[in-house]
Amino acid sequence: MTIDLKKIITEYPDCLQNSQKLKDVILNVYPQCSQGLVRVIVSFVEEKFVEEISSAKSVSKAMCSRWKKLLEDKYGYSQRLVEQAANLWSSAFNKKCPQFNLQDFTIKNGVLTKYKGNSSSVAIPNGVTIIDEYAFSDCTSLTSITIPNSVMRIGPDAFSGCTSLTSITIPDGVMRIDERTFRGCTSLTSITIPNSVMRIGPDAFSGCTSLTSITIPDGVMRIDERTFRGCTSLTDITIPESVREIGWMAFSECTSLSRINIPYGVTEIDKYTFEGCSSLWEITIPNRVTEIGEYAFAKCTSLTSITIPDSVTEIGPDVFGGCSRLEWVYFEDIYRWYLADREWGDPSEAISCNLLANSSVALKTLMQHNDRTWLRLPSPYRSNH
Repeated sequence: MTIDLKKIITEYPDCLQNSQKLKDVILNVYPQCSQGLVRVIVSFVEEKFVEEISSAKSVSKAMCSRWKKLLEDKYGYSQRLVEQAANLWSSAFNKKCPQFNLQDFTIKNGVLTKYKGNSSSVAIPNGVTIIDEYAFSDCTSLTSITIPNSVMRIGPDAFSGCTSLTSITIPDGVMRIDERTFRGCTSLTSITIPNSVMRIGPDAFSGCTSLTSITIPDGVMRIDERTFRGCTSLTDITIPESVREIGWMAFSECTSLSRINIPYGVTEIDKYTFEGCSSLWEITIPNRVTEIGEYAFAKCTSLTSITIPDSVTEIGPDVFGGCSRLEWVYFEDIYRWYLADREWGDPSEAISCNLLANSSVALKTLMQHNDRTWLRLPSPYRSNH
């Protein structure tokens, strides 16, 4: 049974402003029709989708994908019913509704293993629980995608190389963003990460050169290595206090990043973490960090000063190499610093506390021995050098 919405709105034009009357008319004219479909049809009026259809030149897949996502999230409507309602309302205004071809997807037991289409806008069918590795990899024509709430996992390289993808919303329920998931998505400007995500894998967003800002949800405990490497447009990032580990090169070559807040729970700044962040001028190292890895701040050419908290016991080689504007380094604890032996790594040459008492002299001393690891011994070994 096909509901002729064009006939209904022609005979009862006020139905377009009165959703209850629309429902009553449909049930009166088509008493055997699905109650669920009627609810979705009425929702198109209440959510002003009908106004959108009537004023648009054509109905796009992007529009349909957005309607599906909104009605599924808000009311729990199935994608099948939303597609039916979209078709009926499109026909009422003599417009063609795009069809979603399930043959474009390879799906088995809820796992989407491959997308074989070439559409610019894609809606993943409801019921998919896993987007497998490489499922959309190198789909260079893909600009937008709708992921249903049924998805619980997105595999490695799932969207890597999707160079036209501009934005994406990851549904609540996904617990991990796997390695290289969005690597090389050079047009990606925004992404919404749900609170369910606990870990962001290696290279997850590396090379996303258009990404300008991102908020990492509270609950994430580790940002893996190279996660945001080469995100050259990234100016703002919010890292929650839940984060305990930041992997090596996590933010290297983020050339637009000007400031960053390292959470208090982080105990190590890994090697190359902020290497090449040429706009970084302000950073505070929390007083729980014990180790700063080699090249951690190398080539941060806008950095003018930095404080080494008294919690730090090891500074790797070339930590500030190439920091051409660095004017001073302030050591909160100037005692018991030694240069590590080049071969064995044990403390070998003591650094005079007098050289570290003055911040500008401390910088010169640090740079003079920037090819060596610095170690600070426990208090029983306090030196009077």
